[in-house]
Amino acid sequence: AQVVGYKYIRLYHPNESSKLYPRVGRMSNNSFVDLTNVDEAAFPLFKEASYSECVIGPGDMLFIPRWHWHFVESITKHSAMEWLHNSCKMAE
Repeated sequence: AQVVGYKYIRLYHPNESSKLYPRVGRMSNNSFVDLTNVDEAAFPLFKEASYSECVIGPGDMLFIPRWHWHFVESITKHSAMEWLHNSCKMAE
């Protein structure tokens, strides 16, 4: 939940993973691509990756589905709260 300020957010569906040049091993949920300065020669498929984007501000909440790639950039000074949800089995 965004409390103060604004952030730009870009989301990529897991189906776009091959175009995002994921790292390998323990960092496989990170991309080699620097979205603030994309090297199109090194990452030619990146420009073909489809994405959704938005700007969130005070009072906004954004749900990021499991396995979706996300890029977040602060537009202004900000404060936010984050909840991480893991599915768990209910006691019977």
